[in-house]
Amino acid sequence: MLDGMQFLFFIKYMSAPFFSVIVPTYNRADFISEAIKSVLAQTFREFELIIVDDGSTDNTKEVIEPFLSDRRVKYIYQENNERAAARNNGIKNASGEWIAFLDSDDIWLPKHLKECFNRINQINIPVLIYGLSYIVDVNGTIISKIKNKRIEGYVFEEIIKKGHTGFANSSVCVHKSIFNDVGLLNEDRNLSGSEDSELWDRIALQYPFYSTGQYTVKLRHHIDQTMVNPVKMEQAGKKKHEIIFSKTQLGIAHLKKISTANLYLWFGINYYASGKMSDARMRLFKAIKEDKKILLTIKWWWTFVRTFLPARTVKQLRHIKFLISEQINKKSEECYNQNQLGVCILVTRHLPHVGGIEKQAHLLSKELVKVGITVFALTRNYYNMKKDEIIDGVYIHRVTLLGKSSWLASLSYISGSLLWLLKNKKRYKVIIGFQAYSPMTIGVITKIILGKPVIVSPRCGMSLNEFNELEHLPFYGIRKYLLSKVDKFLALSTEVSKEIGNHDISKDKIVVIPNGVHIIQECSYIRNHKLNAKKNLSLKEDEKIVVFTGRLAKEKGLDILVRAWYNVIKQIKAKLFIVGDEDTDRSIALEIKRITNQLALQDSIIFTGFKKDVTNYLVASDVFVFPSRAELMSNSLLEAMAAGCAIVASDIEPNKELITDNINGLLFPVDNEYALSEKIIQLLTNTLFCEKLGKKAKEITIERYSIDAVTKQHINLYQELIK
Repeated sequence: MLDGMQFLFFIKYMSAPFFSVIVPTYNRADFISEAIKSVLAQTFREFELIIVDDGSTDNTKEVIEPFLSDRRVKYIYQENNERAAARNNGIKNASGEWIAFLDSDDIWLPKHLKECFNRINQINIPVLIYGLSYIVDVNGTIISKIKNKRIEGYVFEEIIKKGHTGFANSSVCVHKSIFNDVGLLNEDRNLSGSEDSELWDRIALQYPFYSTGQYTVKLRHHIDQTMVNPVKMEQAGKKKHEIIFSKTQLGIAHLKKISTANLYLWFGINYYASGKMSDARMRLFKAIKEDKKILLTIKWWWTFVRTFLPARTVKQLRHIKFLISEQINKKSEECYNQNQLGVCILVTRHLPHVGGIEKQAHLLSKELVKVGITVFALTRNYYNMKKDEIIDGVYIHRVTLLGKSSWLASLSYISGSLLWLLKNKKRYKVIIGFQAYSPMTIGVITKIILGKPVIVSPRCGMSLNEFNELEHLPFYGIRKYLLSKVDKFLALSTEVSKEIGNHDISKDKIVVIPNGVHIIQECSYIRNHKLNAKKNLSLKEDEKIVVFTGRLAKEKGLDILVRAWYNVIKQIKAKLFIVGDEDTDRSIALEIKRITNQLALQDSIIFTGFKKDVTNYLVASDVFVFPSRAELMSNSLLEAMAAGCAIVASDIEPNKELITDNINGLLFPVDNEYALSEKIIQLLTNTLFCEKLGKKAKEITIERYSIDAVTKQHINLYQELIK
């Protein structure tokens, strides 16, 4: 029998790794040892390393053998068939969830996989992730950085225009499931040198790209490298160009001129880098012939001028520029470290109490911890829980409450928190109070004593307005004075911002930062994901599905939705799923069901009741409908966007902040059942348009409303206040 430690050891090494690192090699005995060592030195340890020897004739195998004692390292030998075949062989033998590529003459910095892992966790969907790269010489000495513009999101047209992606194969990792949709690398030998770029084109058609934003890869330039052979690179580049523009169904013919011009510009840069100046100029002139607009780019002119300078001079200038840049970056990093952030969050309830405020407070705290910010949460100690505890990296201090009355509880929370804040004054730089009651009071008193900046996130809007309630509480004059000392107020939307401004608070004190949402991994616009979700719900593959999620409350506009549905099913056979529970105060569930029966819609409308996880419904949907009459910022709508749904929503202001008509969804006039039915029918009869809207919705959610994006906005605010 295995004891506990042995069992954990067994599980750790028998479970599938997170990354499978694929290293193809051919006659790289001089460099492969350094490449392998750079993988084994990664700070993120959950990986396997698969080395595919493409029929080496030197002593590559002997160099690799000492590393095979590490159980994470696998060695596969194949007859020479070029890099694409070697990489494909590695992918087929990979057991990891993510595939990371590394050429056998390149090097990873120790944090490469960790940075990829962090970015993957932030996005949490199948994507292509890439890092930034240094250029190094044969000895591993850094010569320069690759400084191409970072591209993120759905970038297919952008990379087709550019003629290349601008990032290196050795910086890329791809979710393994993506290869099931787009296929493996093209093994045509005429593509050798651009086989990876051709694969990126296919991936970009269906999936987004994201950058780690970190320099974690060293690309080695040496005489035996394909990249150093501009003739081979040109041959492969033209073949890749021919393949992508032969696919007339993609509708990209209008991009061919600028794409070809940029391709010749890239060829010119490669010839210049190889010291073949006349060949470089010839390609640059061909770029002009393809599209004269190329003359408007700085890169064309800078390359052209450099072809008349001695290569050695340009190389020296590039290296000097790199050294200056590195010194600036080093100073910036030192300055940042000296001003390391510490944040104290004040919230009356915390885990295990779970409500909207508690969820957002802890979600934000966890994300701040992930980026290296120390977070403290001061809360009330209900039910004699642990006084001090660390949950998900967040230090939680629970203040003991004296007595059962609300006044005694508030006084003891205020006094206990103030004592902790004064005692630990060097451990935090910013205070955030969730609510304008006790948390605001504690924060402002601390500011008055210590000068710490204070941010308050009040509940404000619809039927709940903390500012109105404060006016009816004792000591309103003192509370109003304390409110005037708050540095910034957080508003979920511009509507909430206006409401806060109605209470004599200046606009420059109000900052709009929305709630964050975790990005759902599955996508409604990806056919395989949709079919799996329908299977999970026991639905037929060809069934048209429309979904609403949320409370069954009057302000949600479900009566309008049911009447609109009557018009929809006259033209299209479909089902409407209303996913949500009755609201005890504002429920119109009985009224909705009465209308459903009255219009004989029982067979096409399904009331599911409360569902803890609505992911399958969102991903299975052909249309997500949200006819609400009033909102602050809808979590249901954010979740639908995160799932890549094709959305129809009412045109109330909070919805218009999330949805731009005909860009990432459709809007209809609130309470107009005929307009709503027309919009639903429009989407149910246009799959390609639904896919376009869904992709854009997901992209916008990742950029603006993912918890990662929201956390960045918070950090920028904290740094501004500290300055």
